[in-house]
Amino acid sequence: MTAPDTMIRYDDLVAKFMNDKEYVDDKLASFARDLREKGDELERAVAERRFEKIALMAHSLSGEARLLGMDAFVEPLRTLSQGGLHDDPTGLDGLMDRVRALRDRYWAEYEALVRRSGDL
Repeated sequence: MTAPDTMIRYDDLVAKFMNDKEYVDDKLASFARDLREKGDELERAVAERRFEKIALMAHSLSGEARLLGMDAFVEPLRTLSQGGLHDDPTGLDGLMDRVRALRDRYWAEYEALVRRSGDL
């Protein structure tokens, strides 16, 4: 059973994807990798105000987050993406701070899930 304040709702994801644990495990691992790689690219793009890159990275991560039911990520990433599309720097740094905090929380939960399962 998944705790209500848990970001990764593993049992719900397995049920959503027709009990295909291997698929869920692969998607969670892929999202973890992308959060690190694309998240780093997104941070650099925000710092450098590279709006096209902000839009691309934020849109990509938002889609992955939505697929996995990571709703907490979707709103700040969508807003970052829209800011990038419209060359609007308003609030970019604060949004990036939110995404960074969510990324850290995801990583902590993901690593704990890997340790518990031993085979993700």
